[in-house]
Amino acid sequence: MSITPFIYLGQEAVLGVVRNITARKQAEEKLQRRTHQLSVLYAIDHAAAHSLELDAILNDALDNVLEVLGVEAGDILLLEPDGETLALRLHRGLSEDFVRHVNAVKMGEGLAGRAAVERKPVTMDIAEYPLERLAPFLVKEGIQSLASVPLLSAGELVGALNLVTRRPRAFAPEEIELLTAIGRQLGGAVSNARLHQETRQRAEHLSILNRIARALAATLNLDDLLEIVRREIMAVVEADTFFIALYDPEANELDFRIRIDKGVREPPERRYMAAGLTATVVTSKIPLLIRNFEQEKHHLPPAKLWGTMDVPQSWLGLPLLLGQDVIGVFSVQAYRADAFDDDDQKVLSTIADAVAVAVENTRLYGAERQRATRLAAMQRLSIELAGLRDERSVLTVLVNRTAALADSPTCTVMLIDDQTNEAVLAAQYGLPESTPSDPRRTQRTPRKLRALRVLRGSLGWRTRRTRVANLCMICGCPCSCRSFGVGSRAASRSFWRTLTATP
Repeated sequence: MSITPFIYLGQEAVLGVVRNITARKQAEEKLQRRTHQLSVLYAIDHAAAHSLELDAILNDALDNVLEVLGVEAGDILLLEPDGETLALRLHRGLSEDFVRHVNAVKMGEGLAGRAAVERKPVTMDIAEYPLERLAPFLVKEGIQSLASVPLLSAGELVGALNLVTRRPRAFAPEEIELLTAIGRQLGGAVSNARLHQETRQRAEHLSILNRIARALAATLNLDDLLEIVRREIMAVVEADTFFIALYDPEANELDFRIRIDKGVREPPERRYMAAGLTATVVTSKIPLLIRNFEQEKHHLPPAKLWGTMDVPQSWLGLPLLLGQDVIGVFSVQAYRADAFDDDDQKVLSTIADAVAVAVENTRLYGAERQRATRLAAMQRLSIELAGLRDERSVLTVLVNRTAALADSPTCTVMLIDDQTNEAVLAAQYGLPESTPSDPRRTQRTPRKLRALRVLRGSLGWRTRRTRVANLCMICGCPCSCRSFGVGSRAASRSFWRTLTATP
């Protein structure tokens, strides 16, 4: 409205002009709202351009959406690798009790699952909510109206954005249009951030592998190598417990070379491989990842407890494979659930491949070095024996040096009497004090000669074939008895397992 004074017929007068600007005012308000709404898209784009940290982008986007649309609560869910589950990533304005119960939905479930399947925004009132399992928690939270928009990147689903109000609200068409645009833009930002994260993880994994490869190449000592493996693996994952064991397939035994639980190192231990998590890794020849033992234990073998004797909730075991052969296994464990994920399994599997090759190389080097050492020792022994003139000195030196050479706790020489066909103990090293030394006590009297009773079978096996024989100390035959419940009580008392008899 405008007023203009003037003189009319000699009198003062005013001219008033009234314009109806309602339409223009509405247009200005609409433009202002549109500008404000577009600021959300700009904010998402700005956040994605200045940061590739996924959580930073999502947090900033959710705050801006809630502010612009005047909504008090909302959350963002991301699609899990299984392609079937939308898991809660972050939220605003929702109680912890609600979040604890409503933290994941399947594709097609609830509002977010429906929006994900239909690939378009979905709005509804609480009375229309389709999922009975979650509806009571929504009602308890006081939610009246809901809206969900899928997060899409090049047409592929990456997640969903949910908005909720505690009062009835109808979302206007332009708001739905804005949510659609937000879903596309935020979906692209999520994909870019994930791609950056994957690229960074691959670079980190390569760096770790290079560092481990250099460290492994720096030693040919097996114990030093395994210690390097422990140090590098514990630097990769946050674990409370670690062990590495080498597998002996012939004895079906695990040699636990390093065991650490909550920083305390346990002594090495060699034991028969019974049913358990470690045995599962060895027999299946594939990694075993347990995210939550308490929830998964009904389909798992029992856990073998050691160290603190507490049950770890997270368990990841990796086989050391050479071709199709398992030569060992290592495991990281944590007392909290969900400590390890697929990325941890992937990088540790790659490390396991490198460790298996390094362990085998170290073993081969050790075996070759041992062979060379023994050959040199045998040459020295030959020279020493050649310088002796009496039988007793020769036999005494022979048993002492042979026991050291073979790293054996005992060694004996039995001389065969051709007339009586008896084996007579001529010299010994390391036998118990109670071992009869009377040369007339021979293999013909096993009940009287209990400490040497087990020699009967192996000596007979040797004399019939005139070659070296590695024989079981339990039954005296070329087998692998694993129970001390039968057989020689002498072997049981002395914990002998194998006898090598040489003609």
